[in-house]
Amino acid sequence: MTAVTPHDDTTTLAGAVLDVAPVLGDGDVEVVCDLDAYERPTDRPKPFWFTYKGRNWLLMDQIDTDWQELDAAQGKPRLMMHTLLPPEQRATLLAHRMEIYRLEKLLGDYRAHYNLSPDGVPAP
Repeated sequence: MTAVTPHDDTTTLAGAVLDVAPVLGDGDVEVVCDLDAYERPTDRPKPFWFTYKGRNWLLMDQIDTDWQELDAAQGKPRLMMHTLLPPEQRATLLAHRMEIYRLEKLLGDYRAHYNLSPDGVPAP
């Protein structure tokens, strides 16, 4: 038997997210990793705020971003900014012209702040 249900009313760049998975009773499987019980790590750096055009903007911590959206944004600066900005700030900031030297500074400081390697992966 297969259940199809909306997943937290979530939408992605590809559209609505649907869960399509077999429905198994609690006694049918031995769970090894329960992600539903896993909480966000609390030892993260403070939020990354920056100033541009006289306003304060936030780039969200990558661990709070959907992995598929983050993967799709790699190597695409506009999509990366769209993915990391809070939804309420996206349209406003992306409407501003930003020179590439400023964007490179911003993303470099962001990577340093969260200890990310140039490809966006947490550094060892």
